[in-house]
Amino acid sequence: RRYPFAPAVLRIASLLHGGPMSSKAQKQLEKCRAQLADVGIPKSGEVSGPLTVSVLVKTLLSAVDPAHATMVDDQINAWARCVSDLTLDRTLAVEALKVGLLPALPRFLELYKNNRQPVTNDVAWSDALIALHNFALLDDKGFPEALAKLAPIDLKAIATNLARALKPGLYPADARDAMARLAVYEPMMIPLIESDVLTRLIDYVPVVKPFNRLPPGQWGPEALREINNTLFAIDQLLFCYTKMGREDDLPVDVLACQPLTSWVCDVLHGANAHDRDLRLDVEQARVSALECLTSLLINAAVCRKAVPCNRSMLFRVASAITSSQSIALLSAAAQVLAQALSEGDLVPPSELASLHTYDLVRHLSHVLDQSRDFRDLLNVVAALQNILDPAHFMGNVGAMRKVAERLVACGFEECMVAFMADPRARFDSPKPPAPPCPTEEDYESLVEAGKGALENTRAILKDVGP
Repeated sequence: RRYPFAPAVLRIASLLHGGPMSSKAQKQLEKCRAQLADVGIPKSGEVSGPLTVSVLVKTLLSAVDPAHATMVDDQINAWARCVSDLTLDRTLAVEALKVGLLPALPRFLELYKNNRQPVTNDVAWSDALIALHNFALLDDKGFPEALAKLAPIDLKAIATNLARALKPGLYPADARDAMARLAVYEPMMIPLIESDVLTRLIDYVPVVKPFNRLPPGQWGPEALREINNTLFAIDQLLFCYTKMGREDDLPVDVLACQPLTSWVCDVLHGANAHDRDLRLDVEQARVSALECLTSLLINAAVCRKAVPCNRSMLFRVASAITSSQSIALLSAAAQVLAQALSEGDLVPPSELASLHTYDLVRHLSHVLDQSRDFRDLLNVVAALQNILDPAHFMGNVGAMRKVAERLVACGFEECMVAFMADPRARFDSPKPPAPPCPTEEDYESLVEAGKGALENTRAILKDVGP
């Protein structure tokens, strides 16, 4: 028996947020003690007293004390299952964190997992990873403080173990979810980078099937959750490298490989689900896929390898623009195109002209009329400035003529003139908990991008002639 990721999260979300222990939590605590007692943990007389979370945690800590850690198979499984069950109840998990259970997990992994031959039926390994994930969800209940107190050797043990467990056939999904949540916290970022967990994650990605690789009968929330969790994990690990100033250490060849970008584009392809709620969730996953592509391409070295390596990538992004009414998707897609074109000569003029046959400008300009969100407007205007840069066409008048025809057909010059007449009137001030209002510098960026898009439009039309 094991707890899949989704039920664990749903159960945590539904339970009490701290406070007095409920009868449900008390029963869970008694169940945990019984699991240990069944296999002789602790040895008689080692820990005594009325059953409390503190007493149970002392029992668990004593069992992984390096001085006399002698657990055998059944005890190892019972220990990990106990910790997993304990963290499933938020009330118990918060209390266990307060009384010092977190250090027991890296000790357990170091003593009983890191130095052992990995096996596929190792339920204790899975349970330990689930417990780490559940603890990491307590971001407002003391987990950041508890993590900050762990010794470097403990952080390294966690990161090393996550990297090993990501191997297909072991516990990659549990490791992925724990790693993604832990990567939010700064103390874990360097250990995760140095364990090369990103390469292991990318190796695992093809195991997760996008909807266009699954029969319709298998489309559902669980399959979509696997996709979203994988996208989140990639994005979060890429952020770790940026946050820690370690972009030079990114595995460029791994990130730029065609299988990875094709997988992300498969997610972008989506699926025509019949269920309305699932359809909305699929659309959000498509936005997440585009954001993941942007995170990949924002690194110049990755961008310069990934775009030539997957010539269909930008066409699939363009196709997504034509097939969606979602402002969020159009905004995210615009960022991908702008990022891919920011490296100069990666897209030949003929290909760029072919991209414009998807009516990119017309579809993206809809955002200028329909969105009141400053970030969406800035993303799209900046992208249009880049997409229409005459330098990308390298003097190829034939390619520019195809684009000019599209610009005239949708009246884009007039659209931009109207937008630039009063850009401030086009967006609303966000209300909490939305991001803060745009600064004057942000506004100037929007104006400059708008001017650039209009100038580039006029330059193309001038170069082509009547």
